[in-house]
Amino acid sequence: MRISRRQFIASSAATGLAGTVLGRYGSAATGIRQPGAKVSLRAAGDARQGYQVVIFFGGQPVAQSGEGEFSAVFQNSDRSLEQRVESWRATSCTGTDDHLLLEGECKLTNLNATVFAQLEYRVVTPQVVRKQIRFRQVDMYELFYQISNRLEPVQPPASFWSFGQVNCRGGALREYFPAAGFRSGADLTVGLLTDSGYRNGWSRLIRRDGKPTKPVPREIPDVNLYYVCGKLSGTSDSFS
Repeated sequence: MRISRRQFIASSAATGLAGTVLGRYGSAATGIRQPGAKVSLRAAGDARQGYQVVIFFGGQPVAQSGEGEFSAVFQNSDRSLEQRVESWRATSCTGTDDHLLLEGECKLTNLNATVFAQLEYRVVTPQVVRKQIRFRQVDMYELFYQISNRLEPVQPPASFWSFGQVNCRGGALREYFPAAGFRSGADLTVGLLTDSGYRNGWSRLIRRDGKPTKPVPREIPDVNLYYVCGKLSGTSDSFS
């Protein structure tokens, strides 16, 4: 299956993101990879402990979303009340090795509300997985939320990379296009990608539309939009 960047952006939700696994040496230009190797999905855990997804390539586990699928901060309309959800896991999981649907609840006791979360993993090409996070709630007229999504290697990586740094040394990224990841000891390049960001209100680009250049924002709304850890133990993505 072929999918262009335009098609990917058009079909992605606001909180959608994608992971890629390039083959040996991570060379997209040469296309070198294990013959017949492709990405697959597998759910780990159970209904009691919670489910999360592990990403496989060529039958070997390569990455997962940390200890849970996401962490989030929820606030009421005037931001006077707050509830934090750490390392959320689903209570139900259905699907196949190329499409998984995880569902569960976020009990917001401080806000007296319940948020229903749905996560969808779909293999869109042999080397690309799309993850979409959807929230639904009926208890409050307005609810603010901020999500942190992590991508961690199953085994300690050999190095990190980002869109603007072949050998990323870690820390918050100041790059136009949010993209970062790691290289495994088995010569696999794994990455976390998003669109250019304007659909989510991110301010990494000054857009030009034929009118006078839009002014640069006075401050960056999320300095850790993308953050790569400084030690060779994992890589993470944090955005709002």
